[in-house]
Amino acid sequence: MMAENKYGKLLFQIFSLLCFVAIGVCFICDFAINKMMVWSGYPIISILFAFAAMSPLFLTKRNKILFSLVIMTITTIPFLYLLERLTPIKHWFLNLGVPIAIISIVAVWILFFIIKFLKINKWYLWAIAIFLFGVVVSTTVKYFVSSFLKTNFYSLDNFISFLSCIAATILLVIIGHSKQQNKS
Repeated sequence: MMAENKYGKLLFQIFSLLCFVAIGVCFICDFAINKMMVWSGYPIISILFAFAAMSPLFLTKRNKILFSLVIMTITTIPFLYLLERLTPIKHWFLNLGVPIAIISIVAVWILFFIIKFLKINKWYLWAIAIFLFGVVVSTTVKYFVSSFLKTNFYSLDNFISFLSCIAATILLVIIGHSKQQNKS
């Protein structure tokens, strides 16, 4: 167990070094070109967000994914708020960022709990994941984006995407059911 802990700490140190080198390179390039921070804020806060969310994967012994999801859940909304503050386009945080973040985070948590606590076959799991993200999250995101941009929600690409995900979900459920029947 000690070797695994040392390995995780070493990986964390390498990951930390890479993140902070990337932050430094972004800042130096931006400052060298523009003599001030113009664009480097975007990658810097994104790297810090990823660093915070991924750190538990290296540092904790148990429940790595759980801790990572907790940090992601806590930091996503502030991350999006900071992004809006940096961008020249305003007023997307509450109308677009927050609803999309919430539906996405809820979907990730639902899938996490399904994987963690339900013992279902991989075909059903894939069906749930495709339905959850390909139908529910995707349709919700498209709704909020079309409302924000004041564009038509009902388009051919949305319809094809929706039907494709429904078809894939049904196909995976059928395969899962037939695999379960063959085991019986």
